[in-house]
Amino acid sequence: MESRSILVLAFSPLHRDGRIHRQLTWLEPFGKITVTGYTPPGQSVHAFVPINPFHRSIFEKIRMAGSLKCRSAESVYFSDSRVQEALTALKGQRFDWVVANDLETLPLAVALTEGTSAKIILDAHEYTPRQFDSEMLFQWFWQPYWTQLARQYLPKVHLMYTVCEGIAAEYSREFKVACGVITNAPEAIEASPRVTLENSIRLVHSGLFKVERELEQYVELVQALDSRFELDFYLMPSQKNYEAKFRKWVQDYPRVSIKPAQTLQALVTHLNANYDMALLMFSPKSFNYKHILPNKFFEGIQARLAIATWPSEELVPFIDTYSFGVYSQRFTFDSLAARLNALTSGDIDAMKHNAHRAASRLNAKANQQILKGWLSQL
Repeated sequence: MESRSILVLAFSPLHRDGRIHRQLTWLEPFGKITVTGYTPPGQSVHAFVPINPFHRSIFEKIRMAGSLKCRSAESVYFSDSRVQEALTALKGQRFDWVVANDLETLPLAVALTEGTSAKIILDAHEYTPRQFDSEMLFQWFWQPYWTQLARQYLPKVHLMYTVCEGIAAEYSREFKVACGVITNAPEAIEASPRVTLENSIRLVHSGLFKVERELEQYVELVQALDSRFELDFYLMPSQKNYEAKFRKWVQDYPRVSIKPAQTLQALVTHLNANYDMALLMFSPKSFNYKHILPNKFFEGIQARLAIATWPSEELVPFIDTYSFGVYSQRFTFDSLAARLNALTSGDIDAMKHNAHRAASRLNAKANQQILKGWLSQL
C-alpha cells in the first residue's frame, strides 16, 4: 500500500476523544499521521501539534458578537487564535490527505492545502449550522456564520461523512453535498451478558459533566422507578462549577451514585461486568439532540446491556431492528418509568442476549471497512 502523508485536524482534547482515537487507528495503515489537538492522543503518531484552547472573557464575547454581525464569516474564522496557531505550526508542510474534524477545522484544511493536490476529508461529526438552534443567541449570531462557512467550504471536500443518517440527509439537502455515515460505535469486545437479578436492576449512564446534558432528569426518573432500580453515573470532567453542584445535589438520593470515571479502553468491559441497562434520555431541544446517536449507545450494546431511552429519532430504528431495548412513547419521565417498572429480569436478559447478537455488527470494525472502501477510491 502506498504510504501517504496525512494531517488530522482537531480542536479537542484527543486523550478522551474516542471518535478521533478510532480515526487515527484506521488511518495508520495508510501512512504517517500528523495530528493537532488540545492534548496528546495517547497513541502512536508521526507528529503531534499542540493547540491551545481558549476561553473568551465577557468583553471578548461582546467583541466577537460585533464581529459576527459586521465582518465576513471567513474574516472572523481566520482571526481565531487556534486557527492562526495551526497555520503557523504547519506552514510549508505538504500532505496527501487532510482530515478535518468538525466544520470548525474545514477552512483551515482548505487554507493548508491551497495550490496542492491534497485530498480533503471531512468528518463533520454533528450538524454545526444548527448545533444550538434552540438558543436565540446562537440563532442570531452563530447560525449565519456557520451556514456561510459551510456553503463556502463544503464544495471543496473530496469525502464527507457524519455520525447518523438524519444529519447526513440534512447536509445533503441543505448544501447539496454527498455525505456518508460513520457511527460512534467502539471496538468490539469478547463478552457475554451477565444474568439480571430479580430484585436488583443496575442502570448506568456515562458521559460528561455538562449542564446541557440535563443529568438531573436521570435522577428524577429513578425516583419514579420501583425499589429494584439503582443508577450509577460515570462522568468525565467538563464544567467544574456544574460538576460541584451536581455532586452535592446527588448526595440526597440514596439510589443514585457517581462512580470514578473509567478510561475509554476500560469502560465497556466494566459496564459488562456490573450493569444491566444503559439509560439514555435526550430531549429533542435542538437539531443535533433530535438526531443524537452517541457513543454511549453503542458502548451499551458492546457491554451487552439492554437500552432504555426516550423515543429519540435515531435510536428507535436500532431498537426496533435488534430488540435490545425499550423506549417510551413520549419524552416524559412517567412514560419511560412505566415501561421500566413493567419489565421482569427475564425481559431484560432477553434484551441483553439480543444486544450480544447485535454487538458483532454494530462495532468499529464494520465502520472501519466502510471508511477503508471510501479512502481506496480517493
